[in-house]
Amino acid sequence: MDFEEVIFTRKSVRSFQDKEISQEILNNMMEAARLSPSFQNRQCWRFIVVKDKKLIGDLALRSGII
Repeated sequence: MDFEEVIFTRKSVRSFQDKEISQEILNNMMEAARLSPSFQNRQCWRFIVVKDKKLIGDLALRSGII
């Protein structure tokens, strides 16, 4: 995929499926995020994966997302 294709085909997702992500896909996403550029290569990544639906809802309410 070239740069123009990335720019012209990008989407802003505002609705999500209520479907669990496989551990393999989650691992791939985390690895891609870990390898992404960072300021001065500091790589100060912190990831917290929350799978509990009730906790996700509580976090969304408390953060003002919903």
